[in-house]
Amino acid sequence: MSFPGCCIPAVSAIIAGMAQSRLELQHFDNIGEHYALTLRTRIRHLSIYVTLGLPITLASRWLA
Repeated sequence: MSFPGCCIPAVSAIIAGMAQSRLELQHFDNIGEHYALTLRTRIRHLSIYVTLGLPITLASRWLA
C-alpha cells in the first residue's frame, strides 16, 4: 500500500524494467479507491487531534 510521501513508479515503468528478466506481473490491484479511503480516515483523525489541541507533530507520528 502506498502512503503520502511515498514514491512508486508507474506500472508501465515496472513492467518495462522486468522485460529483460524472467520476472512477470501476475496480479495487479488498482488501489485508487483504498488510497482515497485511507486519506479520508487520516484527515478525520488529524481533525480530532486539532480539536483536542494536540500538536500536529504528535498526530503525524501516529498516523504515519
